Amino acid sequence: MFETDALDALIPSLFSTYLIDEVEPLLLRYQEVAKAQSEKEGAGVCFEESNYLLYSARFHEVLCICTPRLGIPNHSSVIASSTAI
Repeated sequence: MFETDALDALIPSLFSTYLIDEVEPLLLRYQEVAKAQSEKEGAGVCFEESNYLLYSARFHEVLCICTPRLGIPNHSSVIASSTAI
């Protein structure tokens, strides 16, 4: 219980300070703890598992925003330079 409380405080703090690299290992641990809590309660999906899904979605959203994609024009890319000619 105390571990989920600590992770609930730490993960949003890391998001707000843009320390995304630090979030991934904590998300994996949060998933394990949430699953164990859910099995202990025996009531289907518990609050912690719902929270994990929200944090995970936010993490993957940040990765999608920050990852350059092929085919998106970028002035410094070779593809954009060759199509501009």
